[in-house]
Amino acid sequence: MGPSGQQYYLVTRKSPGGTIIPWCPTGCVYNGGSQIAVTATPAPGYQFSGFSGSLTGGSPGYVTMNSNTTVTANFAPIATQYQLTTSVSPAGKGTVSPSCPGGCSYSSGSQLTIAAPPASGYRFTGFTGSVNRGSNPITLTLNGVMAVTANFAPIYQLTTGVSPAGGGTITPSCPGGCSYSGGSQVSMTATPAAGYQFIGFTGTTNSASNPLTVTMSGGMMERANFAPITTQYQLTTSVGPAGAGTISPATGSYNSGSLTITATANSGYVFSGFSGDLTGATNPQQLQLNGPKSVTANFVAANSGPGVTVSLPGAKVLVPGQTLSGIPVTLTPTNGFHSAVALSWKNTASWPVGLSASFAQSSGVVGENGARGSTTFSITTSAETPPGTYTLAFQEECPVCMPVDLGCGECFLYL
Repeated sequence: MGPSGQQYYLVTRKSPGGTIIPWCPTGCVYNGGSQIAVTATPAPGYQFSGFSGSLTGGSPGYVTMNSNTTVTANFAPIATQYQLTTSVSPAGKGTVSPSCPGGCSYSSGSQLTIAAPPASGYRFTGFTGSVNRGSNPITLTLNGVMAVTANFAPIYQLTTGVSPAGGGTITPSCPGGCSYSGGSQVSMTATPAAGYQFIGFTGTTNSASNPLTVTMSGGMMERANFAPITTQYQLTTSVGPAGAGTISPATGSYNSGSLTITATANSGYVFSGFSGDLTGATNPQQLQLNGPKSVTANFVAANSGPGVTVSLPGAKVLVPGQTLSGIPVTLTPTNGFHSAVALSWKNTASWPVGLSASFAQSSGVVGENGARGSTTFSITTSAETPPGTYTLAFQEECPVCMPVDLGCGECFLYL
């Protein structure tokens, strides 16, 4: 007992995770005025966090017994530490906070706010790594080793427009420019107005696709082009005779309006004129396509004039020596016929045996300086000729040219 002769109780307690000495859960008696050392020892995985009650501070601690005293040793689990690493991509195009390029240690369960401001001319595109988020800033709970990258991309301008004004619309509508991150894909849709049709995009990208998707690799300009809807009509073209030449365009549907029709002769033929919904020998020639139209390009064999068809009468035609006389024919000069031309019948090899033809006029001369001429001819047979229809094709003899004779066959070749 102390000088005072008084004794006091010391009660010691502990939280889970360690021990306390002296251990006096029901109280230990000490003389008044005595000093008692109190020691707290944490168990593995715990740490001493301090005394409470009549004693504070670290361990060991000392209590003077001047009264009944209670001391509690407090313990807490040791918190796990994890590393957080942060970075930016591309380097120098923004910053990230906290900046932990080599790793920062935080207790398990810590909540951290991560922010990523972009540099000028760039925009934030998202966090990647241990988290994938597009928001900025973000809050994350550190429950393990984590690495977070703040990503940035250059800002590019996309300008869009339409032509002609009022012909349609384009989405997105960016007449003054819209900002997009480099590498982002933008889909553009062109919508024609009533009476118009979409004909294609022009600008940075030339395409007839609609919608059109572009990748922003720099500043871009795209224009949606429209055109009035044009009525189409059917054009039917042909040639006569078959194989004598060609006509363009071919049979098909074409926009209304003026259309150029061109005839081209094959070897051995010459163009003689159009027929159908287009007439005359002008070549090429314009056709106004204001409805369904049909045009035929006509050709004649080179070095021959129009044929003369002769129908031989009767059940039996001429007996040997019989003559059919005075068959009229009108000859119309064609390309280049200016002077009088002496005519004689050709292609007689295909006639029936014994059939011949001659002009009634002794000279056989018709027309002069492009004039139309008329004559008659006779046919005679030296053998019995069956009834039928025969086409007698005629051809010029060597003409007498005016004013310059180019030589036989070189003056004006065709009737």
